[in-house]
Amino acid sequence: MKYDTVIFDLDGTLLNTLEDLAAADNYALAQYGLPQLDLDTVRRYIGRGVRNLMMKSVYGPAFEERFGKDPVDADTFEAIFQCYRRYYSEHVNDRTCTYDGIPELVEKLRREGCRLAVLSNKYDQAVKDLIKAHFGDVFEVVLGQREGVPKKPDPAAVHEIMEQLGAVPERTVYIGDSDVDVKTAENAGTGSIICLWGFRGREELLEAGAEVLAEKPEDIWTCMQ
Repeated sequence: MKYDTVIFDLDGTLLNTLEDLAAADNYALAQYGLPQLDLDTVRRYIGRGVRNLMMKSVYGPAFEERFGKDPVDADTFEAIFQCYRRYYSEHVNDRTCTYDGIPELVEKLRREGCRLAVLSNKYDQAVKDLIKAHFGDVFEVVLGQREGVPKKPDPAAVHEIMEQLGAVPERTVYIGDSDVDVKTAENAGTGSIICLWGFRGREELLEAGAEVLAEKPEDIWTCMQ
């Protein structure tokens, strides 16, 4: 195999978390009288961490220009964000499920001796809770967003995982479903395999520079040979 270390993204790659993310998003928005969002809009907003998701949900895609202005001020936004965090923490696994074929792929990689890890921009405790619930202790390192560590696509956390596992970039592959994941692998100097069953479409991924695409989980195994 080309790779002996496999680092997975979480949302849209291992787990379909969309409905639980959207439910928490809309719950927090409703508490403050803000408009509800449909699943497709939430899907497009996912990928750069939950604070980014809520910023877009409250202010729209141009949130950086509008933050602290209409529809709410900065303090109110922080209250909405904390409301989201509390609700999502309590409902993190209501509707979330593994994608078909993912458990079998993960087990095959484990049997073949691959070192397995997860790196997500979702906050750390939620990542650990979901991985534990759906995969037990299969993954050796599981990291989410933590204070003081930059989010993907910064490569810092990928390098941290490789150091813990004694891995080298040329034998490591990052598997994800978004433009963020394409850039993360590029920045870290690893290989990448980008999934087409997640939260982004083929054309968007190709435009982001994805070179190796997997239409179904078993394709990942083929791409690693």
